Amino acid sequence: MKKFLSLIIICIAFTSCDVLTQIQQTIALKNCNFALDKVKSVSVAGIDVSKNTQLTIANIATLTNALLNKKLPFSTTVQMAVENPGDLQARMGSFDWICAIDGQDIVNGTINTVYTIAAKSETNVPLSINVDIFEIFSNQGIEAIKTFATSLSAPEDFLSHIGIRIKPSITVGSTQLQYPDYITLKLKN
Repeated sequence: MKKFLSLIIICIAFTSCDVLTQIQQTIALKNCNFALDKVKSVSVAGIDVSKNTQLTIANIATLTNALLNKKLPFSTTVQMAVENPGDLQARMGSFDWICAIDGQDIVNGTINTVYTIAAKSETNVPLSINVDIFEIFSNQGIEAIKTFATSLSAPEDFLSHIGIRIKPSITVGSTQLQYPDYITLKLKN
């Protein structure tokens, strides 16, 4: 019986230490800075426009076909930088995100990966976005599409068109808690 009680006390002690660590990592996450860092890739209608500075005849045919079918699939991977200026390791569980182009929300999602940000360091978190943007630009006309397409060839310009908001979650014990509000990511300096 004494061995059983000792085992229970040890288990409770380890669980309490784990919860204390999770609380410390949560406080550290509160002090982290979040920013849009860079664009890794961008494609429209399956054409990698982050590398192509000029459209070929085949690319124009592909884009024309996509527009005639009223579909304009867009995909990109954006790097989010999470900087931890503190002395304690921070931990971010899953997070919800919303992506906007020129102020209009276009897609949202959830990342279910746990990220650990070491003290006094920075971690890059990839955010993959896949969405059909035809509806966004169909009301704005061809000029809006051309302006957006031109910005895709220069990642710095593209980042000025995109907006990302995140709502991190943390796990304390077996309970998952979300931040009360979304954090709007600014462009990294």
